[in-house]
Amino acid sequence: MRTNLLVLVLVIVGYSTAQAQIEIPSLKDGVVFKAKDNTFKAKMNFRIQNLIMVDFANNGDETETNALVRRSRLKFGGHIYNEKWKYKFEMGISNRDIGAGSDFDQVNSASRMILDAVVKYQAHKNLQLWFGQTKLPGNRERVISSQALQFVDRSLVNGNFNIDRDMGVQVHYKKGLGTSVVKLKGAYSLGEGRNITKGNFGGFNTTARLEFLPFGEFTKKGDYFSSDLKREAKPKLAFGVTYDINQDASRQGGQLKSFTVDTTGEAFYTDLS
Repeated sequence: MRTNLLVLVLVIVGYSTAQAQIEIPSLKDGVVFKAKDNTFKAKMNFRIQNLIMVDFANNGDETETNALVRRSRLKFGGHIYNEKWKYKFEMGISNRDIGAGSDFDQVNSASRMILDAVVKYQAHKNLQLWFGQTKLPGNRERVISSQALQFVDRSLVNGNFNIDRDMGVQVHYKKGLGTSVVKLKGAYSLGEGRNITKGNFGGFNTTARLEFLPFGEFTKKGDYFSSDLKREAKPKLAFGVTYDINQDASRQGGQLKSFTVDTTGEAFYTDLS
């Protein structure tokens, strides 16, 4: 049975490849699989970020060295049926991404390798509707991809005020006002964090973000790069403010950290399941 299933999968993959075009436009664009009639497109990228840390103590007499795979990601993106229906799928395959939580965090103790699994519908040229698991429209530093950071890690402030990823729906809208641009983003999500399989244990999470770009949009979304990778011919400026409330949050850090426990030491979710 397993052999027959494997043969069937190989036949399907072979047929799909025969009907598609495989392109490698450039190093930064990854590998592109595209149907001849443009009803399907998948762009594949991957990245590895290794880290070596050396700590010196007692005036250099004692040292501690650590080396690890800080991030290892595999990402797919493209469209299905037509370019109005887009998707993004990203996996984290390093230990830091898929490691289990605490003993109480049994709901999320299985593999957490899925980071993003979201479908985006272009309802209007300035309006997008999202459904799935992805980053909430929170602070700019968190929404910036790890591949576009200036340093290895984000700041400690980000670590304390991070609403991270969640499962739900989002609305993204932008409006031009002369030479200026206003962007509105909203999300309504479970508030439990990513890869939850046992349901909603608290309330729901509501997120709203307003951005104002007085001198227009940045080149190729350069306002969401920590590094100065895209130079602007004219000065650009961006303001942003986010409001987020996680009603009856079941985790110690909103969508992150361990599930809360009661006085008996039992996990919060056991009382609600």
